[in-house]
Amino acid sequence: MDPRRSLKQYPRKDTIYTHKKSLDFQMRYAKVFLDQPKDKIDSFCEFIVYVIIGCLVGLTAAIMSNIEEKVTAFRRNQADNLIDNSETGLLTGWLFFSGISVAMVLAASVMTIYWGPGANGSGVAELMGYLNGINYPKVISFETLVTKIFGVLGAVLGGLCVGKEGPLGHIGAIIGATVVYFPVKRFHTYRNDHSKRNMIAAGCSAGVSAAFGAPIGGTLFAFEISKPNVFWKFSVIWKACISCSFAVFTLAVVSSAMKGEGVSDVNSSVLKFGVTNITPPTIDVLPGSIIVGAMTGVLGAGFVAVNSNLGLLRKKIITKNWQKLAEAAFFSFLTTSTFYWLPYIFQECKSSVLITGNDKEIIVNYSCPENNFNPLATMFFNTEGDAIRSLISGFEGPNGVNASGGYLVLFAAAWYFFTIVTYGVWVPAGLFLPGIIIGCAVGGLYAELQAWILGNSIEQSYSGLNPKNPAVTFVLVGAGAMLSAYTRLTFSLLVIMLETTSSINIFLPMTFGIFTARIVGNVFTNSLYDRAMRAK
Repeated sequence: MDPRRSLKQYPRKDTIYTHKKSLDFQMRYAKVFLDQPKDKIDSFCEFIVYVIIGCLVGLTAAIMSNIEEKVTAFRRNQADNLIDNSETGLLTGWLFFSGISVAMVLAASVMTIYWGPGANGSGVAELMGYLNGINYPKVISFETLVTKIFGVLGAVLGGLCVGKEGPLGHIGAIIGATVVYFPVKRFHTYRNDHSKRNMIAAGCSAGVSAAFGAPIGGTLFAFEISKPNVFWKFSVIWKACISCSFAVFTLAVVSSAMKGEGVSDVNSSVLKFGVTNITPPTIDVLPGSIIVGAMTGVLGAGFVAVNSNLGLLRKKIITKNWQKLAEAAFFSFLTTSTFYWLPYIFQECKSSVLITGNDKEIIVNYSCPENNFNPLATMFFNTEGDAIRSLISGFEGPNGVNASGGYLVLFAAAWYFFTIVTYGVWVPAGLFLPGIIIGCAVGGLYAELQAWILGNSIEQSYSGLNPKNPAVTFVLVGAGAMLSAYTRLTFSLLVIMLETTSSINIFLPMTFGIFTARIVGNVFTNSLYDRAMRAK
């Protein structure tokens, strides 16, 4: 058996590790370092380093989010304007929608292949190795940082079923390693592997915190992925939490300033679910949460098994650079074409009269009559964050973007298939948002199935009409459970989901869903991160 396909063969029989080096963490314990004098100014400078890391990560996340929103809005509005009831309008809109997407993905793939190969993928597996002492080549470098920022934007804007939240952790880690090389006299003290590891961990935490508006969950994320490492002392944890807090604060201030809304907000994120208050559900929700967790656990295990084998197949077949470029362009064209034509093939028009709030700005007409919108096109044409908010709002009340059960199946199946086959293409790419999208759809399907079994309509499960058993609870549980199903993260993911939804009331349902998904997934496969590290 190929040793890369087995977690039990030690030592490895191939020579894959000959070009990798170990980080020198022991040097810091040498007498010359232990005897080095350290005053209060040094301690203050160390605090400043962590603050700078958080601020830079928050600033980067805000700029990336703003670019994504503006370009996506332009593409969505232009395509919607080109579409009319004639076949010519649909064809023109399709060529524009797919053409601009393929161009962005090609630009991202060119950067990754020819300039910053260390930016390929999400970077989480590499960080897991780095925090445990393995110096992966080109994981921390200027080329990787620039490629990661612009490459992941190109991949997401190019319509690929990938996310940018995982790569934000990698971006934050590189920023953490870079800050110590600022031309500040006292910063030279931290230019060693031992200190840089702490700052890389803080940067990684800050990136995830900025993505979800979850400073505590972001701190725990880096802690959980670095297991079984024991470098996490209390002093490291609170410094990482400082970076996370400043990242979220900076993101909120900069994002508000970019939108011209003032700087009154102090808590924001790249992705906010929009759910702020859910009445504490009753114990009746727990069995449903376990079922949703089991469903997503099976889907997550299938994802890991299929995607891992596709990754091995890619290494054997796609060996030349032009093949990698062609593959990226092909999947971009195929994905955007599918997402463009599915709303036409399965046409559904709903009244937009009751739509309010932010949903009013993102609804897509897609050849529907005036004052109507196409729910499927609305979810496919917008940013991934807007798609998630649309799914959630559809189960909160009649003023949201709600797609019926059949369309939810179609939406979830399309995202599930394209995420499996796309992840591994030579572009910077993450899996957090795709997992959340699929999980929200699965949770929504369960909510509709439960309503049908009980002889109710889904409208009777809206949080306003049935506050003790709202359908939106299952949507949120599905989001967290799907992430756990293939990452096998637990407590950090739980805290992240509670913080980003601002709904502490769903603690128990979310706990049951996440842990059930992890248990079911472990029955069939290892985690995606374990397999990714093994394949490096």
